Amino acid sequence: MERVNSNRKIIILGLFLLIGLVFLIRLFTIQIIADRYILSANNNVLRYITQWPARGLIFDRYGKLLVYNEAAYDLMVTPRQVKTIDTAEFCRLIGIGKERFY
Repeated sequence: MERVNSNRKIIILGLFLLIGLVFLIRLFTIQIIADRYILSANNNVLRYITQWPARGLIFDRYGKLLVYNEAAYDLMVTPRQVKTIDTAEFCRLIGIGKERFY
């Protein structure tokens, strides 16, 4: 009877170790090897929210326009994502001189 319990213990312990090993291999595959989740993870990081201005055009009592809304844009570069940069082409695209780039 003691031998049966010992065999049963070994089988159950081996089964738990096998299941744990399968989970560890799958976790390693998902996090390290597979790159199909990278895009999904990157999309969770950035959220683009458009906020429209709360006010409209402001006129004085004579109907002259005092304040109006104008679009403003920010250009942001993440240095580690830029491998090489062609400064002449970049300056031409955004319409600035090389002096202003540096």
